[in-house]
Amino acid sequence: MIEYDGQNRTGEECRYYASDFNKFVGLAVRHNFSMANIDTWIYKYPKPSDPISTPIEVKLIETKHTSENYEYKKRQEEMMLEIAVDLTMLNKFNKRTHYELFRLIGDPPYDEVTIYSYMTKQTFTLKGQALKEWIGEDKYNPDFDIE
Repeated sequence: MIEYDGQNRTGEECRYYASDFNKFVGLAVRHNFSMANIDTWIYKYPKPSDPISTPIEVKLIETKHTSENYEYKKRQEEMMLEIAVDLTMLNKFNKRTHYELFRLIGDPPYDEVTIYSYMTKQTFTLKGQALKEWIGEDKYNPDFDIE
């Protein structure tokens, strides 16, 4: 087993491990498990003007670059499918919060992305402003454009 010395990560390691903790677990901890991280959690609260029955929306998003190829793709997909089953059950019993799980494939500046819903098993493409609106932006704000 390779020891993790706590030093900074290379560019390749940043892409693979995403965080120092992930590198530590991957290199320094003996394990018989798979490890993955969800890249983004979007937690959108209802507005004060929304009806009281409006649920909190939670989107969990795993992102990939269009050319990204990773060694344990099958294992990660199995894990994501298991999480989707659990979130589906949670959505049935918890009416205050609605969870969704997605894989987003795209590259900066994210002018066009392909999104797969693990909950509905559907794939769709979003371009430009449509992505911002899907994420949860209520209206266009040019100050937040990615350059």
